[in-house]
Amino acid sequence: MSDSIIWLGIVAGFIVILGLCWYIWATSRELRVHQAVQDQLLSDKKKQDKYLIDSLKVLATTILDDQVELSEGCIRIKVLLDHLDSNLHEHKSFKIFEEMYLATEHMPTHDARKNTDKHFTDKLDQQRFALEQKHREAIKSAAKALMEYLKS
Repeated sequence: MSDSIIWLGIVAGFIVILGLCWYIWATSRELRVHQAVQDQLLSDKKKQDKYLIDSLKVLATTILDDQVELSEGCIRIKVLLDHLDSNLHEHKSFKIFEEMYLATEHMPTHDARKNTDKHFTDKLDQQRFALEQKHREAIKSAAKALMEYLKS
């Protein structure tokens, strides 16, 4: 073989090696960026879950201490459970939160309540208070169960 063919082979091999090195570097850089994004997402999820759990604990405590209307506490807990894990509604101890939510979701709140006829809102309040009274023990039990669940 002539020297020029050998040198051509060496140069070609060197070019292939450089190309492979560049590919490995680019791929590893892409993997590091992807891993950093995944780590950030996981960190954000953990922070959000901690916030939701802390909020649920506060709400369950306010229900147990009669510091909030039971229907309002149930509505708020239901929404937070949806964000934490929507499958928690299937847990038999927590079904009452969704039941109360569904039973009261047609009732106006905030500005809609202010703009609704006073007699109509009084009638809705009576319905809501009757629901709260009917399910009082189940709601309190569910709040206790939620506190126990969140401890684990």
